[in-house]
Amino acid sequence: MNKFIPENDNCIFTGSTLILPAISIGNVPQLAVDLLITTLNLQRIGFLEDENVLPISGASAGNGITVAIEVYQSSDGRWTIIQQRAPTIKKKRNVFVENLLAFIKESNFSKVILLSSADATYRIDDQLTGIPLRFLATSEIPNDLLEQSNTLGLKLMEKIPKNEYETSIQDYHKKQDDIQDLPQIPGGGISKYLFRICQNEKIPFYMIIYFAIEGDNTRDAFLLADYTNSLLNLSSHKDTIKWKAPLSWTSLFGKPFEQELYE
Repeated sequence: MNKFIPENDNCIFTGSTLILPAISIGNVPQLAVDLLITTLNLQRIGFLEDENVLPISGASAGNGITVAIEVYQSSDGRWTIIQQRAPTIKKKRNVFVENLLAFIKESNFSKVILLSSADATYRIDDQLTGIPLRFLATSEIPNDLLEQSNTLGLKLMEKIPKNEYETSIQDYHKKQDDIQDLPQIPGGGISKYLFRICQNEKIPFYMIIYFAIEGDNTRDAFLLADYTNSLLNLSSHKDTIKWKAPLSWTSLFGKPFEQELYE
């Protein structure tokens, strides 16, 4: 089991929308969550302690320290955001997801929004054009969220051959009947398993998936944050929101090399 450790006595989750990242390719979801937390000025209300996640600690932009899994919330309680800063132990992913499910059920969130990413090098032809995003949703998700997805041009994640796209277009169509009910999400970490168990538990669950590759993924994070905001109306700003990057981003790639090295 995981354990929620509150920082104060005002933590109320019932009816709140939970947003969390999958630890997936390019770390795009984590970076997007950084933007949400910083720009929307969310307050940290506690931590999740789970032995299946690598323990870390580090300096915080404010007072105190930052740890592996932190929980933030808006002042009105509408939005609760989990930021996971350390990976799950590889052979403990399923246990971690089951612990996370227990926390979700106990907290009685109105719905769960998972930000995820998938390896862009494994895309099929239909995924090469248009916006680099897809979604999956359980049947319990409200219709207005699905209508907003359509308005934003988000498409349902297509089913993909299981054996790493090593098939021709003809083989792809022939193998559709052999593909599992849920699409493959290469590089998506816990995304598929979390979706499946939330689906089985009839939890309103929506996953937005960004096609990414490893590298400097800050621009990808801005786009994912934009679509998340447009989907959920997180900000009260009518115009395009101006995202604020956290101070920690100045150290994403370490210090620059001294120019004298190239002279």
